Amino acid sequence: MIIQTGLVDFQVDVQGIPDNKTPPVVLLHGFTGDLHVWDMFRERLENPSVAIDLPGHGASVFVDPHREYSFQEWTRDFESILSSLKLNRIHLLGYSMGGRLALTYALIYPHRVESLILESANPGLRSSEEREARRRSDELLSRQIAGDFTGFLKKWESLPLFNGHSINNPAGWERLRDIRRRSAPDQLARALRGFTVGRQPDLWAELKNLSFPVLLISGIEDDKYGHISIEICRNNRQCTRVCVKNAGHTPHLEQPVTFFHHVHDWLISRNTTE
Repeated sequence: MIIQTGLVDFQVDVQGIPDNKTPPVVLLHGFTGDLHVWDMFRERLENPSVAIDLPGHGASVFVDPHREYSFQEWTRDFESILSSLKLNRIHLLGYSMGGRLALTYALIYPHRVESLILESANPGLRSSEEREARRRSDELLSRQIAGDFTGFLKKWESLPLFNGHSINNPAGWERLRDIRRRSAPDQLARALRGFTVGRQPDLWAELKNLSFPVLLISGIEDDKYGHISIEICRNNRQCTRVCVKNAGHTPHLEQPVTFFHHVHDWLISRNTTE
């Protein structure tokens, strides 16, 4: 279904019948993905689920081609989507860019969140100098996306960050490559400009305010995000940390069965404690 917020026409897919007794899992993919990266994962879930194409990805399009889009507008739009679906409480799962957007929303609308699951997600850069350098870097990258999409894909898919996916799950890697190739370059470029970590507020100091259980998932071969997850746990005692063996930045794609079991066990534990 398409849910219009005025700024973005969002593609939203609902599986199962969400109700307040069994909160659905709402899934947010990463940069260059779309809601279909979760297809096999959702097939096994017992909870109802809602998958959303992030703005500029898949079938979710920015309405105004010239207007920039902010993190603040994302949180309002996401809240509008949940209200349209009449969802009072959710388990919110986000990967990478989707994890950053999930965390941003959860800090502003904590009453909606039953639990938060963050996979390879960054609460932000601490210094204004780091943020400005990243903003400039991603601005250049967004220009390449719009002007030389084939060259961008070649560069993006060769990043060491994703080596594990092509090795550990070749079929899944090819499915994701197909999703990337179907992206609209101008839309994807706008998404990167709006959601770059260079524009993301520094959320580290706010982690102590998370009032619900948080599961952090990272790949054991992803040192950067493994250390980030350790530091997040130091900032909030409600966090539980899981490292997935034989996985790097994308555990849900590199080791989908193991990832599913971690999330499934987490959801079962939340149900039994209610």
